[in-house]
Amino acid sequence: MIFDNGGDIIINADRPTPLYQQLKDTLRANIINGDLSPHEKVPTERELSEMYNVSRITVRQALADLTNEGFIYKVQGKGTFVSPPKVEQPLFSVTPFEETLKAKGIIPSTQLLEWKSESADFEIATKLAIPISSSVIKLTLLGLGDKEPMAIYNSFFSETLGREMVKSAEFNEKSQRSYTTIDLYKSIPDIKPKMQNQSFEALPANGTISDILKIPYGAPVFFVTSIIYDMDDRPIELKTAAYRGDKYRFNITRMVK
Repeated sequence: MIFDNGGDIIINADRPTPLYQQLKDTLRANIINGDLSPHEKVPTERELSEMYNVSRITVRQALADLTNEGFIYKVQGKGTFVSPPKVEQPLFSVTPFEETLKAKGIIPSTQLLEWKSESADFEIATKLAIPISSSVIKLTLLGLGDKEPMAIYNSFFSETLGREMVKSAEFNEKSQRSYTTIDLYKSIPDIKPKMQNQSFEALPANGTISDILKIPYGAPVFFVTSIIYDMDDRPIELKTAAYRGDKYRFNITRMVK
């Protein structure tokens, strides 16, 4: 039985809740309440075991769950640290990448990883309403927060629009501005995005994504597929995005019928 400074029971072997869950809930509460600050080092397994009078196996399981949920992270050879708060991404409206990160006190930046011309396969052609094998431009962007990879975006456009988007991206790159493709449309007067249709999946990161986002292979990632339409309801962009599961949380408010 362990007590906090106020005399309240924190860990109690007589409770039906498993000890590792009690320890996990206690540490998580300390993180959420600010008792443990972002990037602050978490006590070692041995220290936690002694502090809370539980086995190291119990501590190890609690820490593993907190790591999987994104509350803490490990640095090889240095220890375990508190993760910064996740970025809240609302779904009821399109919020600029820069605005979303700045609201959390995170410095946003964007890298143009590559662009290339390729032939549209069946999926791309169908979603962009163009003939199969049409020439399309693929634009790949990396969104960073405090210089750390946060999300990777792959966008597909018709050849004409795509080359305009590339020009705008390269201009923003030279200006060292943070941006997404939604921002790039502002420099193309004849095209204005009106809405986007999106689908969401939680999937494990493959080798390419884990390398780019600097996360373990198989780590949880939010995959978002978007089709963006112009003012005439024509599809103008197909975008696939992979967001780090340890960095993002999506939320939406819905009316109850």
